[in-house]
Amino acid sequence: MQGVWALSGGIASGKSTVAAHIEARGGIVIDADHIAREVVEPGTDGLREIVETFGDNILTAQGELNREALGARIFEDDEARNTLNQILHPKILLRSIERIQEAHATNRRPIFYDAALLVENQSYKNFQGLIIVAADPDIQRERLMQRNNLTAHEAQQRIDAQLPIEEKVRVADYVLWNNSTVENLKEQVDKLLETLRNIENNKEASP
Repeated sequence: MQGVWALSGGIASGKSTVAAHIEARGGIVIDADHIAREVVEPGTDGLREIVETFGDNILTAQGELNREALGARIFEDDEARNTLNQILHPKILLRSIERIQEAHATNRRPIFYDAALLVENQSYKNFQGLIIVAADPDIQRERLMQRNNLTAHEAQQRIDAQLPIEEKVRVADYVLWNNSTVENLKEQVDKLLETLRNIENNKEASP
């Protein structure tokens, strides 16, 4: 997808902070996680298929998806996680294409598609380039424990469910390292935006 940059990274790496700062600086971020929530809202085909597959014990009393209950199932079961992905990915993709088309209709640049598994499923190759937000695994684990009130074992399970961060960094066009302060991370984002806008401007100026 020319004109759209893939944005990904490890869990608890600071990707949400990066996305928020991009938008504050005038860029557009299409968040696959938000889209994933939309496609499993009550009354959607996505939620119906999940209940048919995993049972109604993954619903709250209000009939909404209980993400903690579902997460406990898929993080310990590779087959269950793959089944869930097969249900959700086509629906997320269709809605994402709609969002990208809407973004292209605006004058705001650059445009990013923010998703956790872009490297795992190789879909980053469909974008103009890949930006990875990275942090050392020990830092990821500590942040995840504090953010989600998890034990060290539970946090490590969630980290291990993703591709090792060094493999994501290896295929990235740009890497934003978040081992330091939020201010340092934002400075890296500002420099990245300047670089990407220069690329966009040079493309437009080319005959």
